[in-house]
Amino acid sequence: MLHLTAADRLDTLVDAAAAVLVEPQHDVFDPEWVVVNTQGVDRWLRNRLARRLGATNGADGIATNIDTLFPGQFRSRVLGRPDPATDPWDLRALPWAVLQVLHDDPDLLRAVPGGDGGAPWARARRIADLFDRYLLHRPEMIAAWAANDHGAADIDASGNALPPGHRHAWQPEVFRAVRRHIGSPSAAETLHARIDAIRAGDIPDEVPERIVIFGIATLTGGRTWFDLVDAIAVHRDVHVLLHRSSPGLGDTVRTQLPDDGRPTSRRGLRDAVTGRHPLLRSWARPALETEALLCDRDIRHVPEERSASGTLLGQVQADLRADRPPRPCAEAAEDGTLVVHAAHGRRRQVEVLRDELLRLLRDRPDLTEDEIVVLCPDLGSFAPLVRAVFGPPAPSGADVPTDPVGPGGAPALAYRISDRSLTETVPTYAAFDAVVALLGTRFGVGALRDLLQSAPVARRLSLGPSELGTIDDWLAEADVRWGLDASHRTAWSAPADYDAGTWQHLLDRLLVGAVVLDRPDAPSTPRGVVPLHVEGSDIDLAGRVADVLARLAALDEFARAEHPIDDWVARLTTEVDALLATSGDERWQLDRLREDLRALAPKGAAGGAGTEIPLGLADVRRILRSGVGRRTTGRTDFFRGGVTVTSLVPLRGVPFRVVALLGLDDQVFAGGADADGDDLTSVAPLVGDPDRRADVRHSLLDALLAADDAVVVLRTGHDLVTDREVPPSVVVAELLGTLGAHLETTDRTRLEVHHPRQSFDPTNFDVADPRSFDRTALAAAEALRDRAPTMPRPAGVATLRRTATEPRHDEVEVVDLAELLDFFRHPMRHHLRRVAGLSLPPDTASAWSSSASAVDGRDLQLDLDDLQQWKLVDGLLLPTLHGIGGAAALDRARRAGELPPGRYGERSAEQIERILDLLAQRANDLGLDGSTVRTPVDIPLAGGRRRLTGVITESAGDERGPYRVRASKAKWATHLCGYFADAIDVAVELCALTVSDLTATRRGALVGPPPKPDQKSAQSLVVECPDAEAALEALERATELFLRGRAEPLPIFARTSARIVYHQQKNQAVTAEDWKRDRTDRWNRHVLGDLAVEDLLRRPVEPHDPSPDRDQPPSSGGRVEHYGWLLWGPLLRALRKAAKPSARGKVHS
Repeated sequence: MLHLTAADRLDTLVDAAAAVLVEPQHDVFDPEWVVVNTQGVDRWLRNRLARRLGATNGADGIATNIDTLFPGQFRSRVLGRPDPATDPWDLRALPWAVLQVLHDDPDLLRAVPGGDGGAPWARARRIADLFDRYLLHRPEMIAAWAANDHGAADIDASGNALPPGHRHAWQPEVFRAVRRHIGSPSAAETLHARIDAIRAGDIPDEVPERIVIFGIATLTGGRTWFDLVDAIAVHRDVHVLLHRSSPGLGDTVRTQLPDDGRPTSRRGLRDAVTGRHPLLRSWARPALETEALLCDRDIRHVPEERSASGTLLGQVQADLRADRPPRPCAEAAEDGTLVVHAAHGRRRQVEVLRDELLRLLRDRPDLTEDEIVVLCPDLGSFAPLVRAVFGPPAPSGADVPTDPVGPGGAPALAYRISDRSLTETVPTYAAFDAVVALLGTRFGVGALRDLLQSAPVARRLSLGPSELGTIDDWLAEADVRWGLDASHRTAWSAPADYDAGTWQHLLDRLLVGAVVLDRPDAPSTPRGVVPLHVEGSDIDLAGRVADVLARLAALDEFARAEHPIDDWVARLTTEVDALLATSGDERWQLDRLREDLRALAPKGAAGGAGTEIPLGLADVRRILRSGVGRRTTGRTDFFRGGVTVTSLVPLRGVPFRVVALLGLDDQVFAGGADADGDDLTSVAPLVGDPDRRADVRHSLLDALLAADDAVVVLRTGHDLVTDREVPPSVVVAELLGTLGAHLETTDRTRLEVHHPRQSFDPTNFDVADPRSFDRTALAAAEALRDRAPTMPRPAGVATLRRTATEPRHDEVEVVDLAELLDFFRHPMRHHLRRVAGLSLPPDTASAWSSSASAVDGRDLQLDLDDLQQWKLVDGLLLPTLHGIGGAAALDRARRAGELPPGRYGERSAEQIERILDLLAQRANDLGLDGSTVRTPVDIPLAGGRRRLTGVITESAGDERGPYRVRASKAKWATHLCGYFADAIDVAVELCALTVSDLTATRRGALVGPPPKPDQKSAQSLVVECPDAEAALEALERATELFLRGRAEPLPIFARTSARIVYHQQKNQAVTAEDWKRDRTDRWNRHVLGDLAVEDLLRRPVEPHDPSPDRDQPPSSGGRVEHYGWLLWGPLLRALRKAAKPSARGKVHS
């Protein structure tokens, strides 16, 4: 007998299911068959039944001997179909049969659209998907196709004849060919006969005397599915427990549908029936179609025992269930039970979600994390962000929101991310996926480095943090970009004779570097390879890297040809064993991966169909994605403690006290994106046909109705880059329209909450109603609020306060000379790195892309910009000064891969060789031949309370002294300030040498390239330090500034401070151009923000700053000018230009 029961909540249906299952069957050992839609509902139902079956106090029952089936499994077992693993019509085997048929019949292949190109297995899979859809939803059409062996006209999905030459006429022909190849009828061909046999009593013995079909909201297979259920119900008790989202919608359908001539097409039903609630008209079409299919059946509806609450959420739910237009309830506007949140991008959405969940847990002491679900339509994109923002899950049962503390100082939440594939959750599967993703690509440095860093590969190669750091150094030193070797790169039109930046070039340099030192007098090496020095255990590390690269190169070569699937499986299995390793308790990962690879060629393929046809890499990737890539762990993480984070489908309709809908953005709800133009069912869809767009909206409706206490909706409200407002997605706009009708307003500010861009925005910590629980963000917001009004900086820039105290008078403070010079080269960077312990990412995009399929590795460079040319010239100066010559030094650079390829490199080489020769010539004129000596200094300062110690490298010629030969151009060649940081280095070292040894006369030299390309001589400046007392004063001031710079970031800039002093000496104005380079520096921007030059100069001197330098002009009163003169004033007084035959003068004269 068939029993139809309906309720608008799944927990109500649980009581009905328990009432059936509590009665024992005649044979108590027979399993109970319970049909459910998803794994999540299965686990939830088992938990609920365990509290009811056999219970005496409501919690001591046991749910066992229950065989839960999905609708497709139920259908196959009742119809007596073969095991899916061996069924040739199963979707795992059917593509191989299609592949074989199309391969054997070229004429038939040409009839298929796109049959003359593309990936064969992908085409076969698409056709198999069509046939599988027809088998379920159009069995009559499939049966007619199979029976039409006499050349009559075939029919389409609506039963109409397909005219000759119709664009879909190839489908029946291909199906009949596949049918002949398989040699056995499909389920559609025998469906009606089997239903008649079942109705007559021919039921498989395994079918128990009682079946419960639980919580279905739509009919899979439409009317045919219920025909099968009706037939079974003649001889078995079948209890169908329907989940009705809106009982009122069922009444509307019964009222509006005509008694005769009920529409069977989707369009006809839409014209005949219209829901009264606007949200149901858009979100409830599958439910409406189910009601239309069941409108002539007797259904017992179990009413909801709880009365509707007076909250906004309760009012919305009541109107949806009753299918009536939204009723005003302005008094519930501020109860927080249904709130839409708009944030800047995905990560900010997750931050807002965390804070909203913590607020709900705080405000509802009886609420637990187990009673919260987060549903996300795009879980793959949001899951990493949830892990990053939420941090490691808190222990279940921890006090929230106080214990324990998660990342950023926010209380940690207990949570689980469910419904994810093995590739996303299991490291071994992720590493295997990364290996396959590399094949056929450019082998970019980022993708391959990420593979080496993955846990299974690192374990196989014994790579720890130290080894990975060494590999990073090698990659940077050899400038590895992409390509296995030069021949591999020719596929991307790179020169065949240029291997610089390839992995083979790195290996060559490492292997040669293991036996040859990289010195100017080193012997010639094979093929002129420039050694990259390795020694000790690093030689073994280089060998391991060479081994894995050789394996990947061989696998890539294999993947460039086509092979049968069995050969692919054998080769990939071999590489899994060679490249991946796991710990003992994770060995199951490798075992299961091997098992999944062996299952790629299905056992059910008729006669091994398709398995001998060669397939290319593109097809193999698709096979892996449909098999290995989609499998889940098999053990769901539903209801195992904490907040459940999952996609929309697994827990559809399951009630929770709090439901959060994360990421309801427009791109997720793009309708029709996955529609197939060859799908006959989509041409004229019937009532009950599947529709992904409608199913997603129906899932949102079920989620909205499943919440008991609150619903939290999150979307992107502002663009991350432009800050422009992003309009809501269609579904969110429809929800906002419903809320507006309830609240009698169209004011968007009352309908949704717009959050600021940053989590540390002070508005998040309003005393009356703080939005955030992040303690670190609170500290940043306080710093932002308390910043000085004279230091304008954008939101997000932290205030660095004074951190050091004055030393005690009985202590001797030692200042290291190297640290002192590092400070003056870049004071802000020195403070952030050495004092605050911060490291900032580079301004440009990382050289290491993490994607193997996008731009995997930096492109080859055809020209050198000024900075790259400066670095190259700087690196070649020393060997050039040693007499090697510019041409020889450039040849070494060319062999090391430091120059662009071909004629582009020759053009750069000509420029660099000219600069090198001019610099070497000027340096030799000054007696600088590259030979040096190291002189230690130890100078007491500040009355013995401070010491300056270090070692200075100076020239070893007749006139000793510090020098710098650089490729960077001096701004003013005759003025010390024109050489910027190099001038500070030479000046401080020359003062230190002068004070340390009063008996010797030393000179400092600065050499730079010609200011203009057509000039034929380099520029230089030679200085001397005739006054030891002035030199001591300069060192006193320099060390004082250094110690102050350790306590707080000082406004000293190597370029801008020098330019300010120079201009003020000349009575010239400081311009934006003087500040341009330092303004865009990422270290300066982190501390100061994006300051205009006017704002920089307006910053006043602070009370704790030292007295001004005596040479500082009275008109310069700003803090930047103040510190510029404190640095440069004493240095300019201590030094002067070296004597010339014609004149002597001070440096700044």
